[in-house]
Amino acid sequence: MDSLTAAIKLRSLLKMHDHIVQQLQHLDEIIQSLDFKISSRSEEGYISGGYQLILRKGVVQGIRETFDMYRRVKWEQIQDCVNGIISDLQGEINSPPSNTNQDSFSEATGSESSFESFSMEFCELHRGS
Repeated sequence: MDSLTAAIKLRSLLKMHDHIVQQLQHLDEIIQSLDFKISSRSEEGYISGGYQLILRKGVVQGIRETFDMYRRVKWEQIQDCVNGIISDLQGEINSPPSNTNQDSFSEATGSESSFESFSMEFCELHRGS
């Protein structure tokens, strides 16, 4: 996989991961709200309403666990993609040039380490988008 394709895939994975994290934070807020409602209902003596809230909280916690498992899968995919990019870039740097004359793009950039810098900057720039 070339660096540009890997960077685009990494960008997509980071966006998915960030969206999942936002959803997890929202679910945590819902759980916290339900905890507050459950405690206030128990203080007021509304037992039947408290049971409904406990059931809702259990469902939300189950959904949260599912989202967290999905987040971990995406995080592993991100790590695999990053490791692939790094190994590709190290392979480009360590491999002997196939042609003794550098192409004009390599001459313009000055060194192959700039490819790594560009990839990292590209990922950082588009992560928040």
